[in-house]
Amino acid sequence: AELIGDGNGIVLPGFVNGHTHLTEGLITGMGETALLWEWFERVVNPCGMVISREEVALGTRLKAVEMLESGVTTVNDMSCHRNLGSLASLGAVDGLVELGMRGIVSFGAENIYPDAPPVDVFMDEHEALADHIAGQQMIDFRAGIGTVLGITEELFKRTIDACAEHGWAVHTHLAEVREELTASRIEHGCSTIEHAGRMGLLEHEVIAGHCIWCSEKDIGL
Repeated sequence: AELIGDGNGIVLPGFVNGHTHLTEGLITGMGETALLWEWFERVVNPCGMVISREEVALGTRLKAVEMLESGVTTVNDMSCHRNLGSLASLGAVDGLVELGMRGIVSFGAENIYPDAPPVDVFMDEHEALADHIAGQQMIDFRAGIGTVLGITEELFKRTIDACAEHGWAVHTHLAEVREELTASRIEHGCSTIEHAGRMGLLEHEVIAGHCIWCSEKDIGL
């Protein structure tokens, strides 16, 4: 075979990064010694309250360079924030387009926290993100559900209805940590995957991040 290069390289198809949060592109490495819930409370949530579209775009450009250097050419991103009205999730699209990466972007909505805005505000960001992506050749849209326990029943139903209306696929977290199963069984009498099925989420195309704590029944669903 003809040798191209110095003999130390390998030609491979581009890798796919199946689950990222590009809204966290500027806080990588913070809270490395914290447990997951500590990290949420001390780093992610405070950052998410103030992050802007421009900052997300900047962090996305940084992470896009790192991914491209590692052979990743396609990313499935869930952009999570609580700075509603800023349309911060659109910044992930801006950054990916600038670096020429292929990707899917969703807004990981959650509204079970103090002083959360009305459900319409969350749906408006889904719509704005879908509209922003509509004109892009290399970026696709999915509806985001941050966690099925982190949204109200109203927002859950509105999101499912919008998926049915627009033909949207979904990106969410499921069965990520053991505490999630405990909380779901207390609140709903079943696992989060079973609850997602009962709510109609699994009737749509779903990419579910993590799925660590899954029973045989969950896997079947």
